[in-house]
Amino acid sequence: MSINKTYLRYSLSSTLGTLTSHTSITPSSTTTTLTLNNQPYILTPSSNHASITNLRLNKVVARIFPNNNDKLGDKRTQTSSVITCVHGVVEETNHDLFIASGWNNGSVTVHRVPVSAVTEGEGVGLINSLLTDETKSSSSNYETTVFNGHVGNVTCLKFKSWETSTLASGGSDGGVVVWDCLAETGVYKLRGSGTGAIAELEWTKDSKGRELLAAVGKGGEIRIWDLEGRACVQTLVGGIGGIAVGGDGMGRIYGAGEGRIKVWAWGEGGEEGGEEEEGIYGYMGGVDMGRVGKGDIVSFVAAGSGGGGGGEMIAVGGGKEAEVWAVRTVAETERRRKRRIKRRREKEKRGEKVTDDDSDNGRGILDDEGEEADEAGEGEVTTHEDSYAGIEGVKAVDLLYLTCTVKGGGKVRGGSWVEKGEKGGGRRLVLAVGNGIEVHGVGKGEEGEVINSTLITSLTLPGHVSPLRSVFLSSDSTLACCLGKGMMKLWDVENRVAVRDVPLSLSPPRQGDKRSKPSYGLAGTFVGTGMRAAVGTKEGALAIVDAGSGEVEDKDLEAHSGEVWTVAATRMEKEGEEIDVLATGGKDGEVKIWEIEEGEGGRGELVHAKTLKMTDDVVKVGFSYVGDKRLLFVSTLDSTVKVFFLDTLKFFLSLYGHKLPALGLDCADDDSILASGGADKSIKIWGLDFGDCHRSLYGHTDSVTSVSFVRGTHCFFSGGKEGTVRYWDADTFQQILRLGGHQGSVNSLAVSGTTGFVVTGGADLTMRVWERTHDIVFLEEEREREIDRMYDEKEGRRGEVKVGGGEEEEEGDEDEGGGGVQSSDAVRKTVMSMEGGDRIVAALDLADAETKNMLELRATNDKRKAKGVEPLTFAKNPLLMGMTPSEYVLWNLRTIRAADLEQAVLVLPMIKVERIMFYFIDLLVLGVGVEVVARAAVSLLRQHRRGVVANKSMAGTLGRLRRIMRKRLEQRRDECGYNLAASRSVARERKERKEEREGFGEVDQEEIWGKIGLGSDVAAALEGRKRRKN
Repeated sequence: MSINKTYLRYSLSSTLGTLTSHTSITPSSTTTTLTLNNQPYILTPSSNHASITNLRLNKVVARIFPNNNDKLGDKRTQTSSVITCVHGVVEETNHDLFIASGWNNGSVTVHRVPVSAVTEGEGVGLINSLLTDETKSSSSNYETTVFNGHVGNVTCLKFKSWETSTLASGGSDGGVVVWDCLAETGVYKLRGSGTGAIAELEWTKDSKGRELLAAVGKGGEIRIWDLEGRACVQTLVGGIGGIAVGGDGMGRIYGAGEGRIKVWAWGEGGEEGGEEEEGIYGYMGGVDMGRVGKGDIVSFVAAGSGGGGGGEMIAVGGGKEAEVWAVRTVAETERRRKRRIKRRREKEKRGEKVTDDDSDNGRGILDDEGEEADEAGEGEVTTHEDSYAGIEGVKAVDLLYLTCTVKGGGKVRGGSWVEKGEKGGGRRLVLAVGNGIEVHGVGKGEEGEVINSTLITSLTLPGHVSPLRSVFLSSDSTLACCLGKGMMKLWDVENRVAVRDVPLSLSPPRQGDKRSKPSYGLAGTFVGTGMRAAVGTKEGALAIVDAGSGEVEDKDLEAHSGEVWTVAATRMEKEGEEIDVLATGGKDGEVKIWEIEEGEGGRGELVHAKTLKMTDDVVKVGFSYVGDKRLLFVSTLDSTVKVFFLDTLKFFLSLYGHKLPALGLDCADDDSILASGGADKSIKIWGLDFGDCHRSLYGHTDSVTSVSFVRGTHCFFSGGKEGTVRYWDADTFQQILRLGGHQGSVNSLAVSGTTGFVVTGGADLTMRVWERTHDIVFLEEEREREIDRMYDEKEGRRGEVKVGGGEEEEEGDEDEGGGGVQSSDAVRKTVMSMEGGDRIVAALDLADAETKNMLELRATNDKRKAKGVEPLTFAKNPLLMGMTPSEYVLWNLRTIRAADLEQAVLVLPMIKVERIMFYFIDLLVLGVGVEVVARAAVSLLRQHRRGVVANKSMAGTLGRLRRIMRKRLEQRRDECGYNLAASRSVARERKERKEEREGFGEVDQEEIWGKIGLGSDVAAALEGRKRRKN
């Protein structure tokens, strides 16, 4: 009888190396500035978590993780998906921080975090992390609200500024979903929002106070949605890539595209072609942009001021610059308009050709000098309502002018303004540059004056600047080192913080250059038990670096004549002493053996010992572990793996089988088997006694880049170019786990000596830490989860086709009042929602069986009573956990997330709909679970309305359900209104008493309750509490 092996799950614990991840799709979704306790903070997406950085302290103070979005393992295990956009807002009532994150799997998570959890924490606050320790003030755990309504990536998010509980999200499926964060459900989904993905979203109101939502599609159209009617009321065309709504109360929409800034305002205006258009917004013209306008993606972030107009905007393109544009006040705009009109009339008199925008080009410091401003009519200012009439109305050139261009240290991927300005009227501009943050000071000057920006501070230490080519651990597994282009970064694995950046500039500077050219680190390893690391570069150099001080102890610039692809280290005896030995291999087809000797001052020195010539490029080298027969493994470009004796370098075995070169290999610590992963997507298990191939394993869908055994076992990890990490058993030849999360190739991985965690480095600039948990892995369940994952992907692809088809069908409809369906339910079919529906069906079956037994027992007891026999006692059913049938149905409904409830009830057949209505009536009569029952009943009737209408026998049931539900909901509404009014009254009275007694001790609570007249019960309770304390 065979005994099944037991495995423990490895789950994602931390993602390091990203401060502003490149997975954010639009510049506006990259940064959000917040003011908490009068201090500036910035919210950025950092791979699978959101980072909050204190700009004054210049450090990350909190990382916010979702609560196990994948529902695997520990409840605090991080999700393997990545964030594509973020947005945050501070609630005005309770001053809580709402943080919304959009993910690449189509979900949206919302965290409600107290401001104190961010501002009062010590060090880095970990919210909903595997590292969360409830005994530490820097760690906390809050519930996460998860919404599913998009197919594909969520591209942008925006909270409603005047009602923070309402959130809008746009996705790559072309849909816009409006979410109610308090009710934890989707309100509706707006369909047909332009062509392709949604690029930007903005909330606004028209001149009548009607709530509108502006959405920009990748096709360049701005669609204005009336939220009350759930319909598109206007479409603004013009190749727009980004929008901003002015915060000055003037109702303007600014769009960027085709190298111009275009402006729309309330009222009637002309189209770009010059024809009159009647709608909510009228076109006011545009101004030419600078070099930023030539970027692929242009985004706007507005910062308005007051109700008199004015403000600043930034334009972020695809390059290394951001433009700052100023919006003139009403008075300045009017003077500019009159000047333009005067110049137009003068040209007409001279018979010169005139255009609508004939004036200065509105580019501020880029305008031609020569003419002074016309001050005529300076004291006369028209009102906003009179500003847009006819050809002499306000144009875009009257509103906007360029003030300065801010140059970043790298590619500018997003930006936002700090709310609190600088002294002298200047502003602070936060830019997401590369994988870091830069804060620039932008001064305030007059129009036409050259304004320079100043770099105030930058934060780059927590971020990698290039794809990771190699990741390796120290002997005690406390430090992790990452190699990339021009950098070597050290991480404290236990505390998840960056310790040091070591610039890799090994070559001397060229003649005339001040700095040496950065070296590209390709491979490395820690040497021995100390802090020394060996690094091989693309330029063929080999260096010994002291990780503690960051000093290069020794280097050989000509170690190889080409790239050093691989470096491995071991310890061996020589003349009775243990010495550190290195093996390097490169493009020159040589394997070199190096010895590390102690030099002057304890510095390590490289000593070349031996050279082994190969017939082709050396791709990977490795050592065996057992001391009595040390072996050297060499993988070459001819797809073979050769085995040599380390002491003599004599040939031992040649392992044939890979169709493409083996990019990764490792030996079990008992030297019995060798695992090699190749570019042919296969992993082969070799016996080291005779060189026979035990088994070929297939699972990766792209090249296998790295392989590493777990010490003391025959289990190993492998990383693939498709971005997954897989856990295998080399004895049973089975895949144990599939760990997804990297958004690029997994180039390297290392297993800790304690086997407690695994670190992986990828082309997505991240180093991920996978920790071993106490959760036991069952292989059958893992296979089922893999099937579920494939089903979700299939449904996602099907949803994309459906949405695209719907878009094409509605393309011919009119924008205003079109006949096509423009809104639908904000739900998406997932495995979780289907499992919820299955639980409801199973609960109904058990409840029906229990109800039948209860009725039979009641009939039996009636007969026994008639005969004068003692009635039987009904025993509670353990399958229903001692609940009544109605309570059991309600319990199952409550186990389903509110966002998945509508989709879960879709799987119920019509006969089950009729049965569940019976339990709904029973629960409403008892007054239990009114909110859940009402929501489920409405969803059921909306989804099955045709079958319900056709079934006349349900008329009586529905009539009774309607009467009872209306009565119960009115009671709940009255209770909520009473409690809300009482809470507001208490808060108002407390505020008044606090102002009166400022500095004179605490406020008397009994006096507050007594004054607002809420009865003597509360006062008596407070008096009793005082007596007990005394």
